[in-house]
Amino acid sequence: VNADAKLTLSGTVDSDDLESPALEWDARPEGGEAAPLDLGAAASTPLSGLTLVVRADSLVPGAVYLFRLAASDRNGEAAAALRLEVNQPPLGGSVLAEPNEGLALNTTFAFVTSDWTDEDLPLWYSWRYQVAGAEREVSLTEMTVSNTEYTTVLPVGGVETEGFVVRVIVVVQDALGAQASAEQGLIVRALELGGAERTRFVDDLLAQSEALLQNGNTEATTTLVNGVSATLAPAAVDPAAGGGEAEVGEEEIEKRKEQRGAAMNMVLDVTSSIAPSTANVAWMAETAQGLVAAPAELDPDTLDRGMALFASLVDDTAEPSTDSAISPEAATAMCMGLSSLSQAGGLLASAAGEDSGARAREALRVLELLGLSMLSNMADGEEPQEVASETLTLLVSRADTRDPSMAMFAEPVIGPGGSAVSLPASLGGALGVESLALQLVTCTIEPHPSNSSNASLSAGVTSISLFDAAGGKLQAQRLHEAINFSIPLTDTPPLDAEAGSDAPLVPPAQCAFWDQDRSRYFTEGCAALPNPAPPELPLPMTNGLSQPMTNGLLQPVTNGGLRRINKPRLVHNAARIPTM
Repeated sequence: VNADAKLTLSGTVDSDDLESPALEWDARPEGGEAAPLDLGAAASTPLSGLTLVVRADSLVPGAVYLFRLAASDRNGEAAAALRLEVNQPPLGGSVLAEPNEGLALNTTFAFVTSDWTDEDLPLWYSWRYQVAGAEREVSLTEMTVSNTEYTTVLPVGGVETEGFVVRVIVVVQDALGAQASAEQGLIVRALELGGAERTRFVDDLLAQSEALLQNGNTEATTTLVNGVSATLAPAAVDPAAGGGEAEVGEEEIEKRKEQRGAAMNMVLDVTSSIAPSTANVAWMAETAQGLVAAPAELDPDTLDRGMALFASLVDDTAEPSTDSAISPEAATAMCMGLSSLSQAGGLLASAAGEDSGARAREALRVLELLGLSMLSNMADGEEPQEVASETLTLLVSRADTRDPSMAMFAEPVIGPGGSAVSLPASLGGALGVESLALQLVTCTIEPHPSNSSNASLSAGVTSISLFDAAGGKLQAQRLHEAINFSIPLTDTPPLDAEAGSDAPLVPPAQCAFWDQDRSRYFTEGCAALPNPAPPELPLPMTNGLSQPMTNGLLQPVTNGGLRRINKPRLVHNAARIPTM
């Protein structure tokens, strides 16, 4: 096993006891080469289930560990153990760069790495860079045996306060998958380009990219496309404007749209010509996300191609595989890109008087596929995974329904946007599944047809979807216990009445759900809670037909918000303020 990858272990237990056996995992290092392992802190799953997931970087390279699963029932105890050696990553290497300073997308830098040692040959190499102050590294090459040297141009090293530094990183991997890295810092200053000069410069980059692509050099093509994205960044500095943010006129915006579209075509061509892998998917996702980062500079064709690209990248990671699993970096880039595309679609639709939610619906469809891809590489009981952007958030979680102590049933699942869902422990039995997957999605752009209501959003539109182990969507109907969830309100007055007022408690917002069959919002079975909620607040408990609800009760909460009783036709839930 490799220390920089998560470790997943699964056990099986045979028992003729009617009660499920009690299970417990433990682990200890052998030989005194590593400190004792705190398995409770290292594991992202309960220690009382059949599956154990140990977080990446929890084990010591070179150490040997004994993992043990113990089971006990009324007939006695039994245990099984597995001895694992942690692979030692490559050691001793370094990076040299020439020159150490240059101009963005103009100076050619040469890198070389050497002196790496490892028992598990051959060694594989890939190159990356990270601009000072940026959150993510950007891939320059694929992982190959021959990549000990590389020549390329680089983007500007952030801003002057960060020293214009770009970190060049080589990642070295042995034959068993253990990785190490070395880096070298370079100073890369910006070219001083005005608006017209910048336009010509980007055209030159696109022409070079096209020539490289025709020659089959996908790595250099992608590097230059990233350079196009960086040069077209909305906050590009125009020295002619006194060093402040550039003033961009309508004519230049149209030119930028054209350039972004040409670059997106190249990304699609590169994606179709390289093998899908975890690294390559992240590479293409980050490149495409940079190109669509300015919603006002996207035309309909670029928007369509961007949406198609993200959908194809999700397809490449749909099957569980160590070679094409979705990485956190790729998932974040896709979520941010889909957010930009949904915003761009809203701008274009509003200008044309069309359905402004159409692109948001497309983005949500791709985001759901992304969630399924993330779920395919998760174990039951593993910690939820989440990604978030300006307008979209996604949380995915998976649990073994036979274990009511799993976190998904023991406590509310809270998404990155603040929406929360509480699932009853009886849900798995009611749905007839042993493994249950959850997606919690929030979109702050109205995804439904604009003529569906004259109300405006005062909270994100939240979608809760349940899936079986194979990724099939489940219908939650005729439940004995309710699925409860809450949505935090945004930019609204307090829900409680003013102090000393005799006015009845009337919340300014309504909780509504979108009926997909009837293409309308309805408020049946919904309630808005004051903030803070009184301890014994009576809630309406009818289903719109003056009949008592029989599928569970809503419990008052203390932080205000909106609550919804589960309904068979529930697709999305939103807080809406009626127009007076």
